[in-house]
Amino acid sequence: MATPTFATVLAPLVDARGISISSDGAVLYLADPGAPSGGALYSLEILGGTPTVVKGTEGTAPRAVDVLAGGKADVIAFTGKASDGS
Repeated sequence: MATPTFATVLAPLVDARGISISSDGAVLYLADPGAPSGGALYSLEILGGTPTVVKGTEGTAPRAVDVLAGGKADVIAFTGKASDGS
């Protein structure tokens, strides 16, 4: 059996629990409730790079994520709390 190799290091992820892929197969979306500042959703290009916080998801402590194909853009749905902490 071949030894697996890592394509990328997923820092700054701390406790990624949910993962979904964009409808075009180019982007992963990761839910990380343990990320700094109360958790966030991250996007990561399939070909590698650094995970980037999805704007507006900081402090939401997301636990699951799904991507739904929309007309002009994908819709990202996730469980967590409102960004205002409620």
